[in-house]
Amino acid sequence: MSSERNYIRSEDELNLQLKGLVEIRNIMYSLGIKMWLSAGTLLGAVRDHDFIPWDWNVSVGCFADEINPKYSQLKTQLIKAGFKLAPHDKGEYISLTAKRDGIKYVIENVIIIGEWATRPMHKSPASMCKSFEKINLRGELFFCPADPEKCVEWQYGADWRTPKRVSHRNEVINPEHHIRKRDNLK
Repeated sequence: MSSERNYIRSEDELNLQLKGLVEIRNIMYSLGIKMWLSAGTLLGAVRDHDFIPWDWNVSVGCFADEINPKYSQLKTQLIKAGFKLAPHDKGEYISLTAKRDGIKYVIENVIIIGEWATRPMHKSPASMCKSFEKINLRGELFFCPADPEKCVEWQYGADWRTPKRVSHRNEVINPEHHIRKRDNLK
């Protein structure tokens, strides 16, 4: 919805966003699922040391071999924590949207295929998922790829440091980040 994408979150809403993300992190860790910041959430943490106030969701990634066997447990725990769920499963790929307090959290699994770390519709070099470090986001530590600047540059291009408000994320995503038929990764 374009009105959603033009909306700037207030400080209270950004705090609620953090609260929900911390709960999701804690639930996933309690199940033995490592998660890391991804997409615009990682971009905001790296560039702004905060959420991007006009970003319309909070995104995290995790490995398929950790989340897939515990997927039903994760959904049960998220529901108990008050999240409304909308799963978008595509075979082995999981893209779970959890909503609470008007905030959308997207949890996507990553599958390593050869030299690529793949998630629904996107790919990154697998080397970006080999090691992780922690990054501070609003006073909380979250995992992120070990070279977060390299990761956001892959996803958003060389001008990732320039904040841009767009109507669709494809306007800022590096075209090479999209999985194409020629990649033979689906």
